[in-house]
Amino acid sequence: MMRMGFFAFLFLSLAATAAEKTAPAPEQAVALAREIETRFAALPALRYQIDCATRNGRQSQTERWTFAYQAPDRIRIDYHEPLARTLVIGPDETWEYVPRARQALRTDLTKLSADEKARRLAAVSARVAVDGLHPGPLPAEEPQTSVSPLDPDWWRLEWANPRICFDLDPVRKVVARSEVFTSENRLAVRTEAADFREAAPGFWLPGQIRCTYERDGSFIERQIQLEPLETGQPLPEETFRFSPPDGVEILGDPPPR
Repeated sequence: MMRMGFFAFLFLSLAATAAEKTAPAPEQAVALAREIETRFAALPALRYQIDCATRNGRQSQTERWTFAYQAPDRIRIDYHEPLARTLVIGPDETWEYVPRARQALRTDLTKLSADEKARRLAAVSARVAVDGLHPGPLPAEEPQTSVSPLDPDWWRLEWANPRICFDLDPVRKVVARSEVFTSENRLAVRTEAADFREAAPGFWLPGQIRCTYERDGSFIERQIQLEPLETGQPLPEETFRFSPPDGVEILGDPPPR
């Protein structure tokens, strides 16, 4: 009983503290969300390692990969678990290499239009997208804004249709928490970020993100550990080059001679 009383007191104390803070104006809060998104989009380069544990009821899976990006169109993904695989995208070609199969698939991007290349880049990025790193596109409508009841130093933005909620840290300029709901008002994804680190001067990344998804009446949870490796500075050119090892079968478009 005393424990319940303590938590009730703590919640009321936080709520009272939040009430003392001034809620941001909608245009001020939206400007912060757009600034966070722009800072990610403007990064010239980024490389980090992800360790991800996914639980769905009694089932669990562990994944680990390294992601590297160089603006505007170079990506490298090295999957370590559960299956080793390398994916390299450059301005003119892509390679997908599976060591266990001793096969490498090459795609000639010079045959594709600019829109097709952009769609391919987006599709590859979606495979390893980490929810909660940045806001993404915002609804056109003006949100309701307030001081977050979870932390009086955070700004809360809420849209009603569809229901979307962001808690933003205006000091570090990061997404601290987010909730996105479907048109039926069912949870699509909730993210909770923690352990923020200054990966580059003035640029913060979370060391941990907990994601919750609703699927067919059950909840899937992902515990993500993010380790920033390089941020902002151009990555070595060889990062985005791939030469098939000897004895590997090359599929798809043949390499230029």
